[in-house]
Amino acid sequence: MWRSTLKEFLNPITTTASMGEENKESTEEEMDQSDEKRCEAMKAISDNDYQKAIDLLGEAIVLNPSSAALYAKRASCLLKLNKPIACIRDCEVAIRMNPDNAQAYKYRGRAQRLLGRWEEACNDLATACKIDYDEQANEWLKEVQPNVSRQNYEGNSETVAKCANA
Repeated sequence: MWRSTLKEFLNPITTTASMGEENKESTEEEMDQSDEKRCEAMKAISDNDYQKAIDLLGEAIVLNPSSAALYAKRASCLLKLNKPIACIRDCEVAIRMNPDNAQAYKYRGRAQRLLGRWEEACNDLATACKIDYDEQANEWLKEVQPNVSRQNYEGNSETVAKCANA
């Protein structure tokens, strides 16, 4: 039983979530269709139907793959379904598209924390708060700070200082 749970936890994504073609130019019609899918996904999120939201956001991404916000929103749903690796993947795409996307850093930081990657979690959450302060991101940062302080980072006291000062 625990092996199947672990396998599901580590499986990046159990659905066929599309990554889209990042360099694709979307037509106005595709952008409108993408926005409709995003609206449907937001409704699914409000109904706590995260898998449906992931599927709809995947469809929106196929239509408008250059939207960092769609990847960040899907990452939040993946996090809700306890899929940290897939969450990190979507966050990395969002950050590559928009390095100032605080939400992507926030969700990637939380996913890193779930994987026990304390230093990475601290860096991401501190970055999220620096870009656009968020109470939840700050609370998550406070959760990881003690773990970063306890670990021995050979020559990386900069991370401990950065996270302590966030």
